[in-house]
Order: sequence, then C-alpha cells, then structure tokens
Amino acid sequence: MGCMSLLATIAQAGEPVNPDVRFGSGWIADMPAELLKGGNPVLDLGDVRDLVAVNVNGRHLRTLWKPPYRVALGDALKPGKNELELTVANTWINRFIGDFRRHGRSGVNPENAPRYTQEGASTQYNENTPILESGLLGPVRMYAKE
Repeated sequence: MGCMSLLATIAQAGEPVNPDVRFGSGWIADMPAELLKGGNPVLDLGDVRDLVAVNVNGRHLRTLWKPPYRVALGDALKPGKNELELTVANTWINRFIGDFRRHGRSGVNPENAPRYTQEGASTQYNENTPILESGLLGPVRMYAKE
C-alpha cells in the first residue's frame, strides 16, 4: 500500500481504525519523479491534534506543534522508495475522560499507587465530557513547491 493511500485510511481517534495503519507509519511507494525535480517536495499533513514528529528515511526532519503542519522534505528524499514515519501525540484530556468513564472520580488506585492521570485533574472534565478529536486528521497531501 502506498503512503498516500495508507495515510488516507487513517481515521480519527475514537473511530474504528485498521490496525495496520493505526500508528501512521508506512512507506512512500515509488516517489513521483516530479517531486524530485525542479521543486521542493513538501508534505502537508492538514490538521493534527496535537503534535507530530516527521522522519524520512530514518532522519528526523521536524516536530510540528502548531499549524500549518507542513514540512519541506528537501534532500531527505531519494529516488524510488522512501520510508515515512509520523509519530503523533495528543494531550492527556482523553485519558482523563476515559479514566472517569471506567472508574469515576476515584480513579485507578491499585494498592495505594498514585493516581497519575487524575491527581489534580481539572473538574471541567468528567465521564460525560465528549472525547476530543485526536491524531492525524488530514487531509494529507504531498506537492512540489516551486
């Protein structure tokens, strides 16, 4: 599966996700020649919640934490196949909400262990709070910038 079709199938967190693409890592199959000639290849990730580290062929290019979620791929690309790895991180808010839904305000406290996810958690979140959008929301596209 090519990277663009792979990334197009990644769903928002909380929706059913194909386990093969859940973590947003994959291959760019057969890099189009026009991206390597006469322009600067750019990866535009669209909307991301909340940050993403972009690696190409084992090389860390950037960590993006605010819009626009774009990165110039430059000399990181090579003719033929390239490996693209995206590591997406979000906030703890959905974890708080999930813990409240499973355990209530008392949290998980096996044998008096600290409640890391709820200790001091804001009272604005509870089991009825809607889950926030999370992950790689897209649309994802790649283009040659002149």
